[in-house]
Amino acid sequence: MIEYGRMELFPTPVHTALIPDFSEHRNEIIDYTREYKSKYETVQVSNMGGYQSSSDIHQDPEFVSICKWIWDDVLMPACDTMSASFEVNDFPGTQISLHNIWFNSNPNGAWNMTHTHPHCFYSGVIWVKAPAESGDLVLHSPHAHALYGLEPSVWTITPEEGRVVLFPSNLQHHVSANTSENERISLSFNIAIDIP
Repeated sequence: MIEYGRMELFPTPVHTALIPDFSEHRNEIIDYTREYKSKYETVQVSNMGGYQSSSDIHQDPEFVSICKWIWDDVLMPACDTMSASFEVNDFPGTQISLHNIWFNSNPNGAWNMTHTHPHCFYSGVIWVKAPAESGDLVLHSPHAHALYGLEPSVWTITPEEGRVVLFPSNLQHHVSANTSENERISLSFNIAIDIP
């Protein structure tokens, strides 16, 4: 009888880590989101019932120091790994940069519809305030149509305060409803590349 092997040819690289010094910045980020919400109306993008800031808070003088910490200490280690891969694959000098960043505030019942992040390379989330049952990140397989019933078509990540997740920007994803009585706060971001 013939015996088949299996090759995993086209994996989807998703990077995740717990931020070691997150507790030192948590309250500052929460205070910033509350102050921001008191001054500006929500932006309507994928948010259903929740609040979303504009995507340019990295340019807000009140957020610059937090953003610098996020880029230098949280995102750069993953970007350095990606840059090394580009170099190994004959694309030396590839530049990776922060494209934009925003925050999401989801109260009870709020969720985010399925979407992608066009014109970007990688996207991601940092969970700032994540009570139990406050809404999972659900990633949709890019092979869901072709492999329906053969492989899982979604991957669910339960939020954890201080965890960062980076995934390819073309990966469809949504956030399930917050069924807790407490607000869920996250920072979302996009990363861009410039290949020489």
